[in-house]
Amino acid sequence: MTSGNNVYALMLAPGLEVDVLAGGNVSVRLFAGDAGVSGVFNSRSFGTAASRPVLTVQAVPEPGTVGLVGVAVIVAAGLLQRRRRSCV
Repeated sequence: MTSGNNVYALMLAPGLEVDVLAGGNVSVRLFAGDAGVSGVFNSRSFGTAASRPVLTVQAVPEPGTVGLVGVAVIVAAGLLQRRRRSCV
């Protein structure tokens, strides 16, 4: 039996990111993988606040304009350096 905090990486359903970014409502449903998998969770109104479930979403930001420009500059510099070496 395991209790306490657990971290699970979940696959995203198609369209979830679009709904979240649009400010729409989203639902998360958990399903057991087989008959040997089960779980018991407290509710959001459980008497002990520290034992209530918490859903934490960790978003990985897309590279911004500055990051993309930086990568482009590095690639261009590498190509120029390669071209100079081949001309010599």
